[in-house]
Amino acid sequence: MPFTACTLALLAAATAPDADAELVLGTPFSDHMVVQIDAPLRVYGTDDPGTAVTATFGGATAEATTGDDGRFEIELPTVAADDAAGELVVEGTTRVALDDVTPGEVWWCSGQSNMEWVIQNSNGKKWVLRQAPDPGIRMLSIPRQTADAPLDRVDAQWQIAGPDTLPMTSAVAYFFARDLKEKTGRTVGVVVGAWGGTRVQSWLPEARFEGSPHAPYIVDRYAKDSADYQKRLGKWRRNGKKGRRPFGRGGAPQDAPAVLANGMTLPLGPMPVRGVLWYQGESDTIHPEIYGDLFEELTAAWREQFRDPDLPVYFVQLPEFKSGNSDERWAEFREAQQAIAATPDDGVDMAVALGLGEADNVHPRNKKGVAERLSAMVMHDHFGAEAPGRGPRPTGAALGAGGAVRVSFAPVAGSLKPGASADGGFELIDAAGNAHTAEVEVVDGGSAVRLSAAGVDAPAAVRYAHAAVPEGGLTDASGLPAPAFRLDVQGAGD
Repeated sequence: MPFTACTLALLAAATAPDADAELVLGTPFSDHMVVQIDAPLRVYGTDDPGTAVTATFGGATAEATTGDDGRFEIELPTVAADDAAGELVVEGTTRVALDDVTPGEVWWCSGQSNMEWVIQNSNGKKWVLRQAPDPGIRMLSIPRQTADAPLDRVDAQWQIAGPDTLPMTSAVAYFFARDLKEKTGRTVGVVVGAWGGTRVQSWLPEARFEGSPHAPYIVDRYAKDSADYQKRLGKWRRNGKKGRRPFGRGGAPQDAPAVLANGMTLPLGPMPVRGVLWYQGESDTIHPEIYGDLFEELTAAWREQFRDPDLPVYFVQLPEFKSGNSDERWAEFREAQQAIAATPDDGVDMAVALGLGEADNVHPRNKKGVAERLSAMVMHDHFGAEAPGRGPRPTGAALGAGGAVRVSFAPVAGSLKPGASADGGFELIDAAGNAHTAEVEVVDGGSAVRLSAAGVDAPAAVRYAHAAVPEGGLTDASGLPAPAFRLDVQGAGD
């Protein structure tokens, strides 16, 4: 893929309508569509240049005229929670009527294999697949595809949750939608765009990627990985395609920068959504030191596309997994994720998946547990639920007398409860970078822990749950876990 500044020119050439074009609506528009409550209803698509296009929903009508490129966008009034489902009618050179369009909560659910992982392969599938169709849960699945320039639209249809539609639906997205629907009484629509084994770079729009200081490194690495992938693929083909097709490992076409943003995210257009759920990172454990910067760009890209500068983004800290030669990187990646969550941005936070993983399975089957932790955060943050939305989070580490370190947490429900292991999963890092198992004492009425280690008088940092399959188990009265983390010690070296 050429990484140039010609995206707009390519897009115009690729998507300009033919002279005999007719009205075509954007990707999210089909029967059973869910439109976001408390947001304007944006209707967009293409038609003949200079055509007057009208849109009508719930008694409101608005009009726009297509531009020279054939594009139009119409904004209808803000959708309210008590608005009824109905017909959305759009008229231009032709007439399109969408049935059963309903107000609700819309979430963009994206990432790699653990977001893509389907109900058919998850715990609880038998119970789920026996349920009657539920129009209160609807799914829009974006097909996996790459593109060298942003696509105008892709072919996808909203589906109502039921035995016929759920088997190949994202388990995390479905269980999240079900929990949110049960707690709010609102229809929930999940828009799923995920691809197993992919890296964050592929989901970044081209302009965001090219502006990253890490772009040269990623392009160089992709070129080397791609050459290796093609070599392994050629060998597999010469051997008669025996055995499993070689895995891309960063060199497959879907790992090129921007290609999934072009082919799967940008075709959604500026649809209003309540927020984003992101479960990805397993393929980026190779470079945890740059992930935070790339994720910041990705968050900015979503907020720009969906036209919400405060768009909530919730991502999943990776669970337990024995990752072989990259065990240390896996632990460091979780710490990089915690650093993202700790960065001041009220709209970005992290669900902790520790306790839900499987040491020998990168695709743990308990997707319901992950979804419910995401839902708990959303209920607390956006619907005022009294139940805790998250477990204890570290807020600072301060040096005390004798080299002891006090780590404070908030929020804390009741009191901190260290795990069953003797050290509770905590370590102190000395000035030379060596790790020392720490003794743990709960202090400050249960809102902090005091850590100490023999012979460590001036620790530089503290870390918790630093392992591919960590010990620890720190929780509070909520039962929700603390994240894996690393913190510099305040006062060290003074």
